[in-house]
Amino acid sequence: MRQPRQGHGAPRRTGQISAGLTALRIIATTASRWLATLALLSLATIHASAQEAPSAIAHVEQAFALPTPPGATTGAVYLTLSIAKGDAVLTGASTPMAATVELHSMQLTQERMQMHRIKQLAISSDAPLAMAPGGGPHLMLIGLSQPLTAGDKLPLTLHFLARPDTSLEVSIKEYAEMMPLSD
Repeated sequence: MRQPRQGHGAPRRTGQISAGLTALRIIATTASRWLATLALLSLATIHASAQEAPSAIAHVEQAFALPTPPGATTGAVYLTLSIAKGDAVLTGASTPMAATVELHSMQLTQERMQMHRIKQLAISSDAPLAMAPGGGPHLMLIGLSQPLTAGDKLPLTLHFLARPDTSLEVSIKEYAEMMPLSD
C-alpha cells in the first residue's frame, strides 16, 4: 500500500478553505457596511421628514358645512387654511359622502351671484385662505350620497400640490350657528 507523500494535498485543501473563509469575511463585511449605510440614510430621511412636517402641513380652522334639505345632491364646505412656512396650493378635495368635490368661487356680478369652478387656490404663510358663506371660494360637494344633517360629521381630505394631503372631519352646523343675524 502506498503512503501519500507528506504535505501533498493537505496544504492545498487548507489553503482553499482559508481563501474561501477570507472571501466570505470580505463579503460579510461589505454587506454589513452596506446595510449600515442604508440604515443611516433611512434614519436621515426620517429625521428630515420629521423636521419639515410641521411647516409642510396646512392648518385647518373653522371647518363646517351647512345642512342640506332632503333630496339635495349638492352642498358646500367652508374653512380657513393657513400654512406655517412658505406657500401651498390647494388643488382639490375628496370625501366618501360625495361623488366629487370641486373648488368653486362665488362672486356678485351685475347684481347677480355667479359661481365658477376654479382649478386651484393659493395659500401663503402671510395670507391664509378663508372660505365663508356669501361669496368667495368654497368646496362644492357634488353628488351627495345622503343629506348633510346638523350635528353629523363629514370626513374630508384636502389635496395639495407638492405637499401632503390633510384629512379632517367637518362639522355640519345649523344655519343659525354660522350665519350672522341681521338687525
